[in-house]
Amino acid sequence: DVDDSKTIIVKFSKPVNTDKSGDDSYKDSALNPNNYKITDSDDNKQAISDIAAKDSNKVIEITLGKALDETEDYTIKISGIKDRNKYANYMVDYTESLGVKGINSPELTGVAIKNSGDDHTIYLYFSKDMDLDTVSNPENYLVEIDGSSNKLLSAIKGSEVEVVTSNGRTVKLTFELEDKDPTGVAGLGLKDTSGNTLKNYGKIVKPVEYKDVKI
Repeated sequence: DVDDSKTIIVKFSKPVNTDKSGDDSYKDSALNPNNYKITDSDDNKQAISDIAAKDSNKVIEITLGKALDETEDYTIKISGIKDRNKYANYMVDYTESLGVKGINSPELTGVAIKNSGDDHTIYLYFSKDMDLDTVSNPENYLVEIDGSSNKLLSAIKGSEVEVVTSNGRTVKLTFELEDKDPTGVAGLGLKDTSGNTLKNYGKIVKPVEYKDVKI
């Protein structure tokens, strides 16, 4: 189970040996980095910087020296680990592919809406550098209107998309609506620069409510 591109979570069916000292016991320990081999498609071994035990020694968290490349394929092999029984059992060697692609998918994290009569402006904020072609396409935005209906940006009168920052993290939408107000936006076919699709694809993101604070 990959939690992020630098951390691997290994879940065992029962508590395992997590001894940190002693030649014999540490050799069979789930905290011994020699019992894990993480390689890329060219069989290059990835360095482990830290290993920690969690959840009553049933979960092991492995921290790598550097983040895995989203465009590469990786494999983890686990061997030589025993459980905590009085008469210890060794686990069968385990090999699994690591699906890194999509771990760091982009997300539409914020929306700010400005209404001026029939003219409306929406600023969108993304968590990662975005593919400029996808964020520039009005077909990739779904606008929520008065909290009750949704409409593609491209189908709304006077719609325009402006990429405010060169990395595509801030995008400005402008359009016209008569006697109605936009209340949120969802991203559709948006991708980051690594080709990962939007994490909250199709989910309407509404602006944060602001309150006056007396100072």
